[in-house]
Amino acid sequence: MPALYIFSCFLVCFLSRSEISKYILSLGSLCAAFYVVFSKGILAKMGSANFIKVAFWRRLLNHREEIWTIVMRVFSEHPLWGVGSGNFGKAYGAILEKAQDLPHGIKVYDHSHSVWLQHFVSHGVFAGMFFCIFLFHVISFVMFMCFRKDTSLGISLAALGVLTLFLLYGIVEYVGLFEETIPFVWGTLGILLGRGMLLEEEVNA
Repeated sequence: MPALYIFSCFLVCFLSRSEISKYILSLGSLCAAFYVVFSKGILAKMGSANFIKVAFWRRLLNHREEIWTIVMRVFSEHPLWGVGSGNFGKAYGAILEKAQDLPHGIKVYDHSHSVWLQHFVSHGVFAGMFFCIFLFHVISFVMFMCFRKDTSLGISLAALGVLTLFLLYGIVEYVGLFEETIPFVWGTLGILLGRGMLLEEEVNA
């Protein structure tokens, strides 16, 4: 019940157009980040994470469970500021060298294979939280534009579809590194954002 209550409050804040709700959502996420950073119990569990033993995940995720096991352990050692941009592969290899409970033959990767995890492990819990908040704000904006009667529904739905694909595929792949998706995703959102700003100027004029 507490988890359901928290999720419901989060959903209400996320879908609301009130600025106060946005501040509450951001403040709650910031408090959660502080809680993770200063909780030795949570960091200890992350440091011993092991998703590799579950056969179902191994078939479904195509070895992502190996990568995310290392990601959790790297994050547990550098929760505040992360390992820094471009240093993930080095930190990944260091964890593999001293891990005694992981199988041999795990490959070393240069990124976390997840849009949602990359900033946490590279730049720390606060950067990761604020990046996720930014993505939630973008989703909220696109959904809001879909319900506006004075804008093109086609553009809004196209942006919503592109963003949804970007974020869902981003769970298992760091699509931010794919050059071909950058103009496709952010270009569509830029067009929609520009349209929204023009509408606001017309309303205020």
